Amino acid sequence: MPTCEACIQAKQVHAPFPRHAERRAQNTGELTHTDLWEARTIGHNGAKYFLSFVDDHSRCVAIEFLKTKDQTTSKVKSYVAYLERQYGMQPKAFRANNGGNM
Repeated sequence: MPTCEACIQAKQVHAPFPRHAERRAQNTGELTHTDLWEARTIGHNGAKYFLSFVDDHSRCVAIEFLKTKDQTTSKVKSYVAYLERQYGMQPKAFRANNGGNM
């Protein structure tokens, strides 16, 4: 079956993702990606939600377990305190997907 470049591009929904990030954080804590998600089953100590933190520079991952969504603020504050203790700096930015209700 003959294919041409125009046919392939016409069928693409979006441009392919780059293999490497165009811009990465230069220092730990500069940018942290975070997401709150619901577990399929009740986890350890009754945890129903998980809050993930991924440092953009080091790709270090931290997971917090939550019983309810309203614990999110205290877990974020704990993560900020961790960065301050470990690296002596405050985080500059958090990036979240702004997800809706689950």
